Order: sequence, then structure tokens, then C-alpha cells
Amino acid sequence: MSRRTSVAYAVLFGLLCVPACKEEPADHRCSIILLAPLTGTQAAIGLQVDRAKTLVEDDLRADVNNTVVIREIDTSSNPAIASADVNRALDRWDAPIIVGSVLSTETRAFLKGVLNRGVVVLANGSSDPTIRSLPFRRQGDGFFRNWPADDSEGRAMAEYLSGSSRAKHLAVFYANDAYARALANAFVKRFQELGGTISGPVVYETTTMSFEPILRLISDNSIDGYYIVGLPPDLAGMYNAVRRSPRGATMPIYTAVAAETSEFKSLIKFSLDNLFYTAPSVDQSSSAFFHFKEAYSRRFGGEPPDVVAGVTYDALRIAVDALKKNGCDRTRVRQYLYKMPPFDGATGPTGFDDLGDVVTKPVAIRYYDRGQSRLALITARDR
Repeated sequence: MSRRTSVAYAVLFGLLCVPACKEEPADHRCSIILLAPLTGTQAAIGLQVDRAKTLVEDDLRADVNNTVVIREIDTSSNPAIASADVNRALDRWDAPIIVGSVLSTETRAFLKGVLNRGVVVLANGSSDPTIRSLPFRRQGDGFFRNWPADDSEGRAMAEYLSGSSRAKHLAVFYANDAYARALANAFVKRFQELGGTISGPVVYETTTMSFEPILRLISDNSIDGYYIVGLPPDLAGMYNAVRRSPRGATMPIYTAVAAETSEFKSLIKFSLDNLFYTAPSVDQSSSAFFHFKEAYSRRFGGEPPDVVAGVTYDALRIAVDALKKNGCDRTRVRQYLYKMPPFDGATGPTGFDDLGDVVTKPVAIRYYDRGQSRLALITARDR
């Protein structure tokens, strides 16, 4: 083949290859890695995390100068998978910040390695109070959570019951899960300090399918209520079992924020009544909450927003704001989150202490009255 022919073939090949062989343009946007249990036992929670992402992406698309992209990964509701996938995602996208996990067990699995890489973690949950005292934790290490720790909620309920004289002797049940255990331990300790007495506690497995036998493990006729904490499915099972029992039809039940989730409400077989629960205090008359509620309803067939979606929505918006103000610099992002003024979000103002715990959200005591959630009390901010 002559030199002239070779040149001609090269030119022709180049022309033909322009549309087919052109490289994908590099994505220079800064990445947020979002962890969501989209499959596995906590997939219903993962759905709410994913819906929050959808709403924030709607906001990002409306921003013509958008420099941020959210990379969602499925943790499969499994701590080992979460840890492995987080590290693969960081190797691929070199993100300065992770939003998640909503599940404390997953966060505990990956947290040390991720912090050692200098990556910021903003958990949209992970309320296990022992996370703040893990041996590798230190002030300013880059771990944050925009949800009050479980010990705050447990103490708040105990103090409410004592102050209002609603209950003196409770039967206590909780799921064999870090979240439920931390809540129950904090509640029992404070309730007894304030003069209350308990029967139990009884610990049951989260995989329990029949709850009447669990309920019968405490047969004390002197109790004046139940304190039950667990994940939404088992909490619904225990609620149904209590309401089916002869004495439990109208007996007060005290619990935590799982009672506010759409998953719990979809599983109960009896009307929601005389059920008291703790939750982060949210000003539902605020413009931030109204915007979130309207956007959620429009996007998801008129459904009311779920509490998990709300706290994830705020965590993602805080992360987006931090990256837009500081770029992809992990150090600057970390420093910014510690020093930022309280972020005005759908779930209320969010500001952090030097261990990354939210310190601007008091705990609310709410209750269901004939199916409607009402406010009983907003506690003083936990210190």
C-alpha cells in the first residue's frame, strides 16, 4: 500500500469514527455519594431515601450552573456490603462527602476507614449514641448526623411521662437492634431515676412474625402502659398484638419515631390512637417544610412526606450547599460544616457540635388521636 493510500485510509477512518469513537465528555461535577438500603430488609426505608434524592435532583436540574452530582449506591441493608461498596464508590468518584447511612449498623461498619481517607460523612440517621464514643472518634473528625441521638429521645420520653404523671409502671419491649436497644436503655435508666418502675424489659428478634407470645412474656396486671421500640415492621406487629389483647385495646403505648413512618402506618390493623412517640421537632408551619411537603406530594402521587425522606432531603441539601461554597476540597467542606450557621431545612434548623451531633433540634413528644398526629410537647434542646 502506497503512502498516499495509507493517508487516505487514515483520513477516511477518522471521518467515519467521529460520531462512533468520540470519548464521553469528562464529568467535572463534584460528587456526593448517597447510601440507601434499596434492597434487603430495610428497602422501605431505602425507598424514602431515594425519593429525597429525586427531589434534590429536581432542584439541581433547575440550577443552570449546577456543579454537583449525587451518586446513589444500594447497601442492600447489609453492613458488609455497605462497607465494600462505599470504598469502591470512593475509588471511582473520589467524592469529598458521603450522605448516609440512615442505618447505624452500616455506618459503624465503614466509618473508621472512610474517616481515615479524609472523607466527610453526613449521616441522615445513624442515631446510635455509641457512635460518638467509638475508640477512633475524635473532635472534628468529619462525622456528622442531622438526627438527634437515641439517648436524647429515650430520656425525653421518660421525662415527659414523669412530668405529666401519665405512667408509673410500664411493660418494656424492644427489638434486638442497636437503634431500639439504645432507645430502650436510655428510657429505662431515666424513667427509673425519676421514680418509675418497669416490668421486663423483654428483647425480641427483628425477624419475629408472631408477636402475641412475646407480649405474654409480661403478664403483670399492675402496668399502666407499654414502652415498645423497634423498626417499623416489628413495631407494627407489637402494636397490633397489644391492641388485640383484652387489656390492650385502650392501653397507652409509648415509642419513638418509627411510629411516624409510612411503613409503620401501612402495616397496622387498628386505628392509631393513644400512641405517644418521640421525634425530632419539626415546625410544620415553616416555609421550608411547606416547600418540601408540596414537592413531595406533587412528585409521589399526593402522598404525605415520610420522616426519613425529610431528614435525607435536608442532609443532601446541606451537602450540596457545602460543595457549592467550598468545591471538592474535603478539608474545607469539613471545616465549613462545623462552623456554618444553622441550616434552615424542612426538618428544622441544623447545626453541629464538635463531635458532629446535631445540637439545634429539640425532641418533640407527639401522639395519635383518632388517627391524627398531634403535638404534646417540645422538649428543651438536649445538651
